[in-house]
Amino acid sequence: MQPTRRQALTAGVVVLTAAACTSDPAPRLAPRTPDDLLREAAVAREQGLVDAYGAALRALPQHTALLAPLLGDHAAHLAALGPAPSPSPTLAPLPRASLARLAALERSAAAQHARDALVASRELAALLASLAACEASHVAVL
Repeated sequence: MQPTRRQALTAGVVVLTAAACTSDPAPRLAPRTPDDLLREAAVAREQGLVDAYGAALRALPQHTALLAPLLGDHAAHLAALGPAPSPSPTLAPLPRASLARLAALERSAAAQHARDALVASRELAALLASLAACEASHVAVL
């Protein structure tokens, strides 16, 4: 015997209602922590330095031996910080790329990493302090 249209519709509503009651709620994203925000800022700074060094290497090929290892350090910093949560804005090309301009960017990044280390969790603070020290050493090299 075939169910009537009304019976079929009623059965469908019952099945959908039961499924709605028993299905898992939509997963919620974990709230972002202060460390997440500090890490994102550090990633953006490091990506900015990678971009600046890439531009400088193109503009100043005679300084490849000096700049390539420093660029490698920034790539390692990005790896230590973890994947970037969102694409970073691309820096405008360095106007008349210069070692002095790179040193100024390094100095600024070192200072901000150090400030952020003061308010970060222990684990992130250690990483940020290490990055700050490395950026400061780059200033001396440049």
